[in-house]
Amino acid sequence: KLAERDLQSILLSPDIMLNQNAEIIKDARRADGLAVEWRRSFGSEGPPDIRERLVFLDFIVQNGGMKGLHGGIVKDFIDDRLGQQPGAGSDKKKLFLDHVENWVLSLQKDTHSREALKNINRWRRDIDRISEADIYLLALGYLRADRASKEYAAVVFNRKGLLALGYGHIQGGFQDFRPDLAVLARKLTPTETPAPL
Repeated sequence: KLAERDLQSILLSPDIMLNQNAEIIKDARRADGLAVEWRRSFGSEGPPDIRERLVFLDFIVQNGGMKGLHGGIVKDFIDDRLGQQPGAGSDKKKLFLDHVENWVLSLQKDTHSREALKNINRWRRDIDRISEADIYLLALGYLRADRASKEYAAVVFNRKGLLALGYGHIQGGFQDFRPDLAVLARKLTPTETPAPL
């Protein structure tokens, strides 16, 4: 008990808290810069939305970075690779989810891969309500998950999907953050676009 109390005292000390806050701000600014670059790669000069900011913050905090991914790679993957399949037409969202489903089926069968399949099936049912911009953000998450250790690939995909679309199965349950994200977006909408780092 004494060691636990001492550790808690140290972790809650003003110096440690100040340092942690500085690191959080640094990561958030870096994430904002990546989100701005992401939007620009798709021709948008507007500020990133809350989901974009969270996806990129998750890349920094949970994955240590982008592993070389950027908007151009995602566009090439969706538009060129999937868009050239027979019968692709304007059904890239469906083709993308079909592709990811096949990828998940190739992974180790565990709770996370089963949740990924549930997510894909749910998102497939909601396909008409999922925008093309959302699919690109989800594709970024998929491409990052595909670069992760196979042991963690499905959970990385689930987390990125939850953040990109605002809802999904993860860690044994269904989460729907869309109402919370809408409130947060109203509170945090910037008045200007942050400068990339």
